[in-house]
Amino acid sequence: MEEAVVKIGQDLRVVEGLIVRLICPVSRGFPTPQVTWFLNDRLVQSSERFLIDRRSNSLILNGIDLEDTGQVSCVANNSAGQASESSFISILGKDPSTVGHSTWGRVGAQMVMDVFGDNTSIFSYLFLI
Repeated sequence: MEEAVVKIGQDLRVVEGLIVRLICPVSRGFPTPQVTWFLNDRLVQSSERFLIDRRSNSLILNGIDLEDTGQVSCVANNSAGQASESSFISILGKDPSTVGHSTWGRVGAQMVMDVFGDNTSIFSYLFLI
């Protein structure tokens, strides 16, 4: 399975099913900052789908899906203070009836469908949901 590695702080459009590694840009500090991750303001804890790598200050989403659409944030905390960064993640999924020809994804309260031909975008549909 392919992996996308991204430094948090920029908005992302990611294809459904990929492994996504988000890196929190924490510089060295004393005492060493503790990094906490949030997805749509909910604390993320390590599980089968989410792995928090404390050595690299990264969050690995194993097989990202449409439910992961939204704001992801990292917060670095130590006795000297707190800093945070965030990114908005939009998930693009493949339409199973036309695999390789169209993708769709949820962007906030909108659904977007891009239709492709010969590896170029022909047109897009926008659905308000």
